[in-house]
Amino acid sequence: MVDWANTKNYSYVICISGNISRGLVTILNQYISSVNDQTIQTMLYSYSGDEVEYTLWEWLPANRLTILVAVVLLLFMICVILLCFRSRQAAYKALLAENRLMHLAMYDEVTGAYNETYFRRMLDESCCKQEKNALVAFNIRGFKYINGIYGGKRADEMLCGIKQELDTEMEKGEYFCRPSADLFYMLLAESCADDLLARLDVMFSKVRAAATLYLEGHPVSIYCGAVFLADSPAPFCAAENLSYMMAALARAKRNNSNIAYIFDEVLYRAEQLRYYITAHMQAALDHEDFLLYLQPKMNLHTGCIDSAEALTRWQPVDKEMIYPDQFIPVMEENGFCEKLDLYMVEKVCKQLRKWMDAGVCPIEIAVNQTKTLFVKSDYTEKLLEITQKYRIPPQYIVLEIPESLSIENFEALKSVICRLNQNGFRVSMDDFGSGYSSLNTLGKLHIDELKLDRMFLKDIVDDGNRAQRDVLASIFSLARKLGIRTVAEGVETKESEMMMRSLLCDYCQGYYYSKPIPAEEFREKFL
Repeated sequence: MVDWANTKNYSYVICISGNISRGLVTILNQYISSVNDQTIQTMLYSYSGDEVEYTLWEWLPANRLTILVAVVLLLFMICVILLCFRSRQAAYKALLAENRLMHLAMYDEVTGAYNETYFRRMLDESCCKQEKNALVAFNIRGFKYINGIYGGKRADEMLCGIKQELDTEMEKGEYFCRPSADLFYMLLAESCADDLLARLDVMFSKVRAAATLYLEGHPVSIYCGAVFLADSPAPFCAAENLSYMMAALARAKRNNSNIAYIFDEVLYRAEQLRYYITAHMQAALDHEDFLLYLQPKMNLHTGCIDSAEALTRWQPVDKEMIYPDQFIPVMEENGFCEKLDLYMVEKVCKQLRKWMDAGVCPIEIAVNQTKTLFVKSDYTEKLLEITQKYRIPPQYIVLEIPESLSIENFEALKSVICRLNQNGFRVSMDDFGSGYSSLNTLGKLHIDELKLDRMFLKDIVDDGNRAQRDVLASIFSLARKLGIRTVAEGVETKESEMMMRSLLCDYCQGYYYSKPIPAEEFREKFL
């Protein structure tokens, strides 16, 4: 209500609204037209300084720009914090991964000992400084059986126990590693053989005692090989000395004792020969440097030489002759014997064809066969291919197999022998009595010949062992009943031959008749 008659006294409200009525607009226009400009300026100046009061729903839209900026800044700060956190987290993970890689690069996961890579690095540094140390390796005999009997977990615990014992034995500047399985390398500050052996004896006594605790009192045997870095054929050469150490370890394994074997000149020459054999054996086969030698078998019933055993000799062009006991073990390890044995079968067939074409009556020739070759699926087919190539009846080929083969895979062996028999080949079991095959084996395998290990004859001749003689007589008797002919190896005297005759052995073979000789010399002498 406005009293227009008295314009000096009035009340007013200034408001801002998005929706006002026309009547109010008219009233306001009437009012403002009655106020002079100076009064309006005074009013605006007076009230513009008053604090504006908003409700919540009024304040939000009024300050929307400020709120938007604040939210953007807050989100930006949160993103920065998250990025910093993720960056730190990634850096931490990278550090963990780096530490993990460093640990893998240095340590064995099972025992916590150094691994072989880090050991070799430290060994290189030691060799560069030309420190007079001893490089030692040791193994536990029969570790795979320990694994099988006690389980992998117990075996790992035993290895950890050995590692802890070695930690206490290392002196300043010494260290060790576990390259694999039960194999340990050590670098010891020793330069005298007697001191090294004495220390190793004490050390291994403690190691065996520690290992036994994890195996319920089961005794542990250790074999060891060592080399002195300064005294080896390649002084202070890390790679070469590691090879020498492993060669000594292999020799210690064959010695079957707890005594450490130290690399020496004899073993060095053997390793040189081993390297030569490995490097040249294929070329020797290609160039036919493996020669055929024959050793006769005397038929005790007829008194005639009517069969022989094929033996090989290696005659390099640039080297003296290499004998089977030198190269056969190496070739058995690397699998080359399979090639060599088939080569010898072919050499025999080729020689028989040569004799037959010259009108010479052929004889049976026995050829040694490695056990890995004998159980190959295509073995019989390869033999037939060779005999057919030279038109040699298979009955002239006797295949000699080691006695141990009958123990390792009896059913497979039996199947192969049956196939060979069906195709006309004869099979001989060599060195019978040197292993653990039972007499029952003879009744199950259809072999044609049984070659007695030379130790039977040696025991009887040297010691007059009556019990051994009775055993031998029983074997001969059983073989006759099974239709298996018998051969005694190692016959060197007339007395030995007479003894074999008295025991009704079928054949004798040995230096009493002849040493192994070249095939052509054999023909001239015996055919």
